[in-house]
Amino acid sequence: MDFYLDNRKKYRLESGSLDSVKLREDLKKLVTSLGVGEIVYTAARWILQYYFLTINYDPYLASIVSQGLSTIIYMLVVNLSVKITRLYKDGN
Repeated sequence: MDFYLDNRKKYRLESGSLDSVKLREDLKKLVTSLGVGEIVYTAARWILQYYFLTINYDPYLASIVSQGLSTIIYMLVVNLSVKITRLYKDGN
C-alpha cells in the first residue's frame, strides 16, 4: 500500500483514473523480487549456519553470524532483482 501511496502520480492516467495495469505489473515485479530474496535468504542462512557449526563455532554465534551475512545477501539480491526488472525506471 505504501508503494502505491508514494508513487500514486505514476499510476494515474491523464483522465485522473487509476492505471491498474501498470500498478499490477509493478506489484508483480515487487513481489517477485521479494520472493526471490526470501528464497535466497533462507538457503544462505541454513547453509552458512551449517558451515559455521561444522567448523566448531558456538551455536549462538553461528546463528548470529549466519543471520547477519544472510541479511546482507538478501539486501543485495533484492536490490539487484529490482534493477533487473526495472521496477524504478526513469520517465514514469
